[in-house]
Amino acid sequence: FHYFTDIPVVFTSAKSGAGIEDLFRKIHDIRSKLGVRISTSQLNKFFTEVIKQAPSPVYGTENVKFYYLTQTNQSPPSFIAFANHPEGVTPAY
Repeated sequence: FHYFTDIPVVFTSAKSGAGIEDLFRKIHDIRSKLGVRISTSQLNKFFTEVIKQAPSPVYGTENVKFYYLTQTNQSPPSFIAFANHPEGVTPAY
C-alpha cells in the first residue's frame, strides 16, 4: 500500500504469535492519537501557511476568504473551515 504511507503495518503470525506485542503497542499508539486536540490558534497558523502555498479558490468574481479553521468533537479528529463562499471550495482544495 505505497499510497497509504501514514497507515502502519504490523506483521504478525497466528501460528507462532510473533508480532502480537508489536500489534497491541501500535493499537495503543493509534488509539491515543484519536483523542488529540489541536487548538484553533495552532490550526489557523498552519492553515495560513497552507493557503500561502495554494491560494484560495475564486467563486464567481470573488476570492474565497477563509475566516478560521477549528476542530470538531469527533473521533477520528475532524476539522471544519468557515469561509465567505463555502460553495466555492472544491473537495480537491
